[in-house]
Amino acid sequence: MPTGVDGELWSHVGASLRRLTDLGAGERSARAPVVHRGLEPFVVYVVDEREVWKLDIRPGSVPVRLDDGSHEFCFDPAIAPRCVRPRCDWR
Repeated sequence: MPTGVDGELWSHVGASLRRLTDLGAGERSARAPVVHRGLEPFVVYVVDEREVWKLDIRPGSVPVRLDDGSHEFCFDPAIAPRCVRPRCDWR
């Protein structure tokens, strides 16, 4: 694995390694990732314990912020299983 990229999310399929996030060299960090493995797989993660983001795992996808920025602390995202439209909650 490349060095100097702590706090980023990676996809590892077979021998292929692909960086999913690029939050800036040590300035911010992705934590508490949870993966939805449905027909359209995605990952939900927290940045700096203050922001909740969703990212489609397919190459070229753009992350979408899920929270509205009104909370000082966001952590532990969870995706409701077996839903027609997956729902994400966090603390």
